[in-house]
Amino acid sequence: MDLERSFGYLVHDVARLFARRFNQRALLFLGLNSSQCRILAYLARHEGINQAGLADLLEIKPMTLVRQIDRMEADGWVERRPDPGDRRARRLEIGRAHV
Repeated sequence: MDLERSFGYLVHDVARLFARRFNQRALLFLGLNSSQCRILAYLARHEGINQAGLADLLEIKPMTLVRQIDRMEADGWVERRPDPGDRRARRLEIGRAHV
């Protein structure tokens, strides 16, 4: 079988090229990397989720997410709000400066 003509190879290659182009444009126009875009996409669908829940959805370690959220909060992309049901927890929302 000619791998360069197989459907799976072509789909994978198109996805790779699309991701590269998306990453270039996101960095150029928004100053965001692909991980940060992914965080915003999940946050848009689950606004008000806590950090542990978002880390679970993203399938990453909570400490990895905390560092990303810290940077995004400093840039105004994300806001942490108190959780009325748990004084220790914070709810995540998209930063109002970018809505």
